[in-house]
Amino acid sequence: MPNAVGRASARTALAAFLTTALVPVTVRAVYAYPRKHLAELYPALTIESASTLRERKFIGVTKLATEFVLTIRTYVRWDDPEENPPITEQTAEDALDYLEQMIADAFADSANVHAGGFDLIGYDGPTETGGILREDSVLCRSEVIRVRLKMVMG
Repeated sequence: MPNAVGRASARTALAAFLTTALVPVTVRAVYAYPRKHLAELYPALTIESASTLRERKFIGVTKLATEFVLTIRTYVRWDDPEENPPITEQTAEDALDYLEQMIADAFADSANVHAGGFDLIGYDGPTETGGILREDSVLCRSEVIRVRLKMVMG
């Protein structure tokens, strides 16, 4: 009987965890998959598959120890004077930094991490910010956060 957890389940669980931790105060939407269009829901997060490690830790153990690396992409609007209040380059950069801080805070709360169904969750290396990009004809800033996690049920 198979008992391995899949990356799709890990992405869904991470999206649910981040939705509980961040929506609606910090972000407007969390997607468990890459989006072609964000429908102008900024700030937003997408979660993408990156890699999987499965290994049997002990002889006779039937469940595999499964770790996943997933990619979180954050998106914030950049320089929109029509917004109320107006979004400037500085407020966009502050929003990008604040969003990363809120994700780190969510990962640091062990009670929430275990309630989210994870045995381990944390950054898998440094984050990377990109330049200004265009999404849905909207200029935005983005940050890539690689996350390593282990599912309790895996």
